[in-house]
Amino acid sequence: MNQAESNSVGLISAKLTKARYRLLELAKTKPAFIGWKLSGAAIEGDKHEVLSFNFNTGITKIVP
Repeated sequence: MNQAESNSVGLISAKLTKARYRLLELAKTKPAFIGWKLSGAAIEGDKHEVLSFNFNTGITKIVP
């Protein structure tokens, strides 16, 4: 490989390494999915109360 080709390979390798470390850091800070939230639910009738509910990830039960 000549010097220009070697430099190109080095630049590509450096960019890939930089992108890899950026993605690894992003994976560390990505928020974990913990469930679903239903907000703004209204009660039928004369009551004007608005409720919010949190569900688990499988939407099988209401959680605090």
